[in-house]
Amino acid sequence: MAEALRGAGIASLRYDKRGVGASQGTFLAAGMHDNVDDARAALDALRARPDVDPGRVFVIGHSEGAILTVALLAGTAPAAGAVLLSPTARTGEEVLRWQAHRVAGDLPAPVRAVLRLLRVDIVAKVSRNHDKLRATGTDTVRLGGVRVNARWLREFMAYDPRLDLVRLDVLVLAVGGGKDIQSPPEDLTVIGWLSTRPAPEPRR
Repeated sequence: MAEALRGAGIASLRYDKRGVGASQGTFLAAGMHDNVDDARAALDALRARPDVDPGRVFVIGHSEGAILTVALLAGTAPAAGAVLLSPTARTGEEVLRWQAHRVAGDLPAPVRAVLRLLRVDIVAKVSRNHDKLRATGTDTVRLGGVRVNARWLREFMAYDPRLDLVRLDVLVLAVGGGKDIQSPPEDLTVIGWLSTRPAPEPRR
């Protein structure tokens, strides 16, 4: 995508997440809102470059990046617009349950038969893991013997992008796919409706 933008004469900035590549920090300790802060710092750095017109900067995010883009640009945003690729318009917990349903339904028939024989309910297992995560207060936790970023998952599950979509005051292009098993394609309709509604008046 960066190469395609360059071919069209458009500059772009990409960066590694915390604890990835040459970035400092610890990946497993970074929360979702930390990622929003990092995106804000990247946006500020790009807009400060002398060879970039700060009034013509767009933020592009895919999947989690689309969620971060909405959180970043909600309200007063120093950007001309947002491009949301495979975005969602429901809480992170709802997204994870939807993904579990899609994965369970798309498994090969023999695998589904074995799971039924073993009485393994993927969706119920995901819900139990959510309960365990909500009960934690540490950055990381072990689920099924695997160390995961509990802080990010807690913040992601609780975050509802719909509350920020109505606060967007920039141009929005949202793109999804009917065969996506990570982001519900029907959320595009919700995003289109929410992002064009007037922002609610602040409470007094």
